[in-house]
Amino acid sequence: MPVAVLDRDFSVPYEPSKAVEKVWRDIYADQNGNLELQELRETLADIAEGSSTWKYLHLMATRRTFGGRPAYFGTEGVAWLVQSASD
Repeated sequence: MPVAVLDRDFSVPYEPSKAVEKVWRDIYADQNGNLELQELRETLADIAEGSSTWKYLHLMATRRTFGGRPAYFGTEGVAWLVQSASD
């Protein structure tokens, strides 16, 4: 992985990197390459998919429970979850 990506400021939101995409493309292009890295990629994809599914289900349950009512501390919980789910 590129050093700039590994040493980035984690307080700043991640920006997709063409260099990282190239690393993963190269891993998959080499069918006889590092199987552990290919399995890691599949595991990371499974985690990302599970996280997205959880965010969606949490949003739907909150909509059913709160509707348009204010959530904790007077915040608009559903609106915040909609934004969070799209991240």
